Amino acid sequence: MSGRVYAGKLDIGGPELVVMAGPCSTESRLHTMEMMHAAKEGGADAYRSGAFKPRTNPGEFDGLKEEGLRYLAEAKEIYGLPIVTEIMSTGHISMFQEHGVDIYQVGTRNAQNYSLLDELGKLQVPVLLKRGKGSTVKEWLGAAGHITHFGNSNVILCERGVATIDPEFRNLGDITAVAYAQRHSKLPVAFDPSHATGRRDMVYQAALASVSAGADALLIEVHDDPDFALTDGKQCILPEELAMLVKHSRQLRQLYVESQKEYNFRIGSVKSGRVTVYFRQNELPLMLETTGEDRSAIRLKTYDEPTGILQARIKDGALGKFKQHYEHAIGRLTSFTSTSGKSVPIVSLSRQGSSSAIMTPYSAEAVRAAGKSTLNERHPGVERIELKRRYPTDLVLDAFATYEDPLILFRTD
Repeated sequence: MSGRVYAGKLDIGGPELVVMAGPCSTESRLHTMEMMHAAKEGGADAYRSGAFKPRTNPGEFDGLKEEGLRYLAEAKEIYGLPIVTEIMSTGHISMFQEHGVDIYQVGTRNAQNYSLLDELGKLQVPVLLKRGKGSTVKEWLGAAGHITHFGNSNVILCERGVATIDPEFRNLGDITAVAYAQRHSKLPVAFDPSHATGRRDMVYQAALASVSAGADALLIEVHDDPDFALTDGKQCILPEELAMLVKHSRQLRQLYVESQKEYNFRIGSVKSGRVTVYFRQNELPLMLETTGEDRSAIRLKTYDEPTGILQARIKDGALGKFKQHYEHAIGRLTSFTSTSGKSVPIVSLSRQGSSSAIMTPYSAEAVRAAGKSTLNERHPGVERIELKRRYPTDLVLDAFATYEDPLILFRTD
């Protein structure tokens, strides 16, 4: 499960799927009232509609602007659904605050508008950040970092598809990005199947696929007369379809939550039985003899050609043989976390018949001089070996450059 964002009564990132639905643009006062009522009846938790509409071509309908915000606020008073609408400029912030917008949506065209993102970061308002149509996943997460960096952690990532050369679809809905963001971010993740496909006949399938990948929320474009919608009618589903989509998506969400619990419980304890090891070229014959495997079986490759350091994947038991039967120093690549939370890379060394040692970029004297006694207190009596390079850029190479005797380093996955 990801982190959680609260917007009024909405809990985005919790066990329940959140659905935000409504027409692409706010068209009129009466239509806003009718559509918010329809969205609520269809099971939506929030109403998404654009008062401001960025358009590719000038002269096209670009929204009712502040008038549209007034209609959204009035409908919210009557039907109680939180409002999700797009903000395009820092100059609109006070207007959004005045009309009580609940979630500030940043669209794909502003996904890397860092001035806007930074200003939203200074507020404590929920922000729904869409992925740029040409942004990599890391650029998308980096854009979110511009908001969280300034103290606003109320960010919802929204995958809405990236640019595609396939004329059958408006965008390429990247389901893998949903799963990636779930694993590599602490923010809740939403999916917009309407923009991701650009086709109303594909919205249902794409929505369910994203829920299976871990989407915490859905953005669905809904219109009562899609063929005559002022914007993006081709990707709007009917209110009757919304009710079925919400029902099935929520059923699938419950299955996802339960399956993830089982998956994490079972897979979390599964180990490959192999570890990654690093050793000098002259140790290769002994490595092959000890493991009883050939080069391909241990995935042998060169780690650093100039120094002759090799890398392999060997069975954990083979590493134990080195510890028991040879005089090699065995070093585990790990890190020390200080009381301040700073992580320092270290090598924890053990060798038969010798006391334990730690290879670290800091000497015992340097630690004491800096008034940082925690490292010494946590490892009393352990020999400390200072790495030759004070701030290591490659702990493997630094360790071999420092330690001259037979050495094998290993890293657990």
